[in-house]
Amino acid sequence: MREADNLKEIVKLFLSRKGKITDFCCLVENSLLLSWTEDESYRDLSFYKLQAEKRIEVAKKFTDTSEHVFELVQNMFYDFKGRSEHVADAFQDLLSDINSQIENSLRKNVITSLMTLTGAMNGTTGRLPLCVVISEVRSNYLGFRPSMIEIRDCVNTMTKNLVNLVKVIKPFCVKDFDIENNEKQPRRLFVETISELDEVLSLVAEVMNESSLCTEQVNAQLELWDEFKSLWDMDKDSYMRRYSKARYSVQRFKQDIDRYMKIVMDIRNKPDTCEIGFIRVDNTSLKSYLEHQSLSWQASLTDLLRQKCEKELFEGWNKLHESKSILSAPLTDFSSLRLAVQCKESWIGQQSFEYQLDEIRDGFFVLNDLNVVIEDEVNMILKSFPDAWTSLKESLSMAEELINAGKKTVKQQLDSNLKSFLNRVDEVKINFMLNVPQLKPTLFEPEYALEVVSAHQSIVDNLYNEEKELIAGFSIFGIDMHFNKDLGDLLAILSVSRSVWSSYNIWKTRIAELSDLTLQFIDLAQFENAIQDFSNYTSGLKSSIGQWDILVAFDCSIEIYKAIVPTIGQLKNDALRSRHWSIICREVGAKQDFDVRTLRFHEMFKIGLARHKEFINEVSNSATKEMQIERALKNFEDKWNDLSLDLSPYKSAYKIRAVDEIQEILDEDSVITCTLKTSRFSAPFRDKIQQIESMFSQITDTLLSLLSLQVSVHPNE
Repeated sequence: MREADNLKEIVKLFLSRKGKITDFCCLVENSLLLSWTEDESYRDLSFYKLQAEKRIEVAKKFTDTSEHVFELVQNMFYDFKGRSEHVADAFQDLLSDINSQIENSLRKNVITSLMTLTGAMNGTTGRLPLCVVISEVRSNYLGFRPSMIEIRDCVNTMTKNLVNLVKVIKPFCVKDFDIENNEKQPRRLFVETISELDEVLSLVAEVMNESSLCTEQVNAQLELWDEFKSLWDMDKDSYMRRYSKARYSVQRFKQDIDRYMKIVMDIRNKPDTCEIGFIRVDNTSLKSYLEHQSLSWQASLTDLLRQKCEKELFEGWNKLHESKSILSAPLTDFSSLRLAVQCKESWIGQQSFEYQLDEIRDGFFVLNDLNVVIEDEVNMILKSFPDAWTSLKESLSMAEELINAGKKTVKQQLDSNLKSFLNRVDEVKINFMLNVPQLKPTLFEPEYALEVVSAHQSIVDNLYNEEKELIAGFSIFGIDMHFNKDLGDLLAILSVSRSVWSSYNIWKTRIAELSDLTLQFIDLAQFENAIQDFSNYTSGLKSSIGQWDILVAFDCSIEIYKAIVPTIGQLKNDALRSRHWSIICREVGAKQDFDVRTLRFHEMFKIGLARHKEFINEVSNSATKEMQIERALKNFEDKWNDLSLDLSPYKSAYKIRAVDEIQEILDEDSVITCTLKTSRFSAPFRDKIQQIESMFSQITDTLLSLLSLQVSVHPNE
């Protein structure tokens, strides 16, 4: 009886626990995997962040539920454990039923959540759009914040995460309860089964397709703003710089300003928002930016128009007053007459100025319509301009009579000035020819000569400017006055004078730089090229100033140094030895010996080396021949020091194999030595030659002795 009561109590607990498992499955089924507020649209991807928080919440709930169910199932197993051999089989069937119940709840939850998301995206639920994007311009690029690509990727990721959330709950296995596993194959995870359901796959595809379609449609909205592209795409500062230089008319300014005013109205008429699928596009920020840009362009054009009108107004006003002042002044000299004639001629086309005045008035009318504040000074000039223009026209009508009267007086002044000018030209020419060509380089330094030339240049320049004034003055009377030939010649010859004295100064500087150099440091090729350049320069001037002292002295100096160049080259000969330098020093009568390392450039002229150039040439050539003999003798020594007999081992000694090659070299070198000995340049090497001849003789005797000894020792070999 007690056993029956216990069993009855166990069955009661079993049914109670099974009911709780069913309640937990209902909780899983009804725990929607998404979260949002029906009357709210989400900005800046906050919807995606909200779902991430919701997944964390649901995952925790699923985990807790799974643990509770596991605890209930475990207790149910312990209640029946050991009571019958069929308990294990029955428990496996129970686990299978529970897993199917949980899987069914998860499936319904996933499908319901996906259908809810699909309805929210395609608008069938009647709720507000899920997400809000803001159209804006960033870095000269029109787009959305967040971008539609970001939203599409977030929706797709969120959909996948929604399905994968069921990974939290795993199927129960018999091995979890210490029961021998008789299952033929392990049960698949809930997420694997649910994610492969056709209905789930269809809903996921529908969400992603709706996301892609919405992305395309929303991005297409950007094209509606292309008509305003110049507002963010064009460099306003560069455009305004070009615009200001184009000198457009007031009418063109007005058209462009009106165009931007119309653009402002068009922008304001654009919708603040539009709804496409699950996206609401917010255009308020973009409209505000574009309106600000358009008003900025309008303000810049308005400011340019103001600057243009004020500039032209002040220029016209100043021209009126300057012209009035010129025409009112007495015409007593050439300057005042010339100004009056130029002023009258500048007003020949009065219609263009009147058109310009009308253009200025129209510009200020436009500015007034745009409520631009005009300064008091500008308003005063605008009011005074008509009266000032009328007064100037009266002066212009009387100008011809005043100019004709002034011409008589001025013509007399011009004739007198011309006569004075010609007399001064003659005086300057005579003074120049008495002073500049006679400047002697032996008496004056180039710096002083250049100062004299500059003084004459200043006088001639003043005369040249005066001549231009006279030519302009006579042109008023229709007289064509030509430039004075003597004055032109003076200008040309002054230029040549400055050039030749400057070049002579450079030449002297070059020579001074060489003065303290010893011969070994003189770059002969560079010096020779410099002499040639200066020589060509002076040759080109002989036709114009050939008899001037400076050119004669310059040319003479060049010839002196040109003549010494070959001698310098001979003295820099590497073949010269101390014996040669001693010979040269004795020939020129030098007080102390010198050589290429000690002889300085300026000392060559002091000791008169140029007078002995033939002798130096002969010594240099002899030194070259002697160096050839010296090198030949050195080659003999080096060659014979390296030669050796060709010996080969023979029994307990050595045997000379061949001496033909040595004999041939010996004969050849002996002939050369005899030739060197007979040369008239061999005197410094006679002892050396005798030593070499003695060496050749000893070598010959030694070879003969060795060969004879070898034959006597080995007669049959």
